[in-house]
Amino acid sequence: AVTWAANKLTLSAYGDININADLNATSTASLALNYGLGALALGNTSQITTTNAAVNLPAGTTNFTTTQGSDGAVKAFTVITSLGAEGSTTATDLQGMTGNLATNYALGSNIDATSTSTWNTASGFTPILGFTGTFDGLGHTVSGLFMDKGATANIGLIGSAGVGSKIRNVGLVGGSVTGGASTGALVGSNGT
Repeated sequence: AVTWAANKLTLSAYGDININADLNATSTASLALNYGLGALALGNTSQITTTNAAVNLPAGTTNFTTTQGSDGAVKAFTVITSLGAEGSTTATDLQGMTGNLATNYALGSNIDATSTSTWNTASGFTPILGFTGTFDGLGHTVSGLFMDKGATANIGLIGSAGVGSKIRNVGLVGGSVTGGASTGALVGSNGT
């Protein structure tokens, strides 16, 4: 495990990055993961995985980046650490992801979503529809997520994910998700 409270920690790898112990950033600390540096970005199959570990980051828009490939572009993430409120579109919390569907998001902590059972006249969390960015859980979980959308299609934490979107390193614990066609707890309909 590594803990730091200031400056940027950069992990660089010729191939994959496998995080197998907790990384704990606090205060003004930031993290850069540069992976797959042994090949060009185009066609690069290297990955970032978390194995029985989590990357804990403070919420923010400037404290987590990734770069895939020796010539890859830096990809900035919005780190979210809270569920948000019913109907949120802030693009800075889990429910608020509906406010910017093309942004890259990362979970900086586990999120308790049990309060969603009372949202929207007891129909619960509003699915993220048309998501085209990257959603990296960084080894975290969302617990108690609730959705009861009847026969409505494309239901899940991310109700529909477009071509090119990536969803990785996230878990769901407990909760209940009900919907029509293309319903899944994590992703309802995946375009990739």
